[in-house]
Amino acid sequence: MACNTSLTSGMSLNDMIVMIPLKTVVCMITDRIIYYFHMNTNKRCHSKVRPPRLDGQSCGLFASRSPHRPNPLGLSLVKLDSVKDGLVFVSGIDLLDGTPIIDIKPYIKQYDSPDVSTDGQQTSETCDSTESEDQE
Repeated sequence: MACNTSLTSGMSLNDMIVMIPLKTVVCMITDRIIYYFHMNTNKRCHSKVRPPRLDGQSCGLFASRSPHRPNPLGLSLVKLDSVKDGLVFVSGIDLLDGTPIIDIKPYIKQYDSPDVSTDGQQTSETCDSTESEDQE
């Protein structure tokens, strides 16, 4: 399911952040947002999960984007639209209202998009496992 890039979200920043450097970040256009899954109430996580995109097939936790992780951190690629009055406006983000943003990192194609890459959630190597299902 693709994220709706026509919606714009505003992120308010900690008062300790000086806004001047952020205005230059708008030139980057695309950024990565690191956030905390604050609504995740699971006390334990499983080594294997069943992501919706795999139609019930299980795969390793770290080969998925499941929010139920030992470290409840998420990463999203967003389009940075503008910075105004202490708010950073982005589009293409799929988060709950009030999700704590931990960091904003620039997306640099030559480093963040290697020539040899695979979709970890879709490769059979990450989903075929001899591990027993009772460890889920």
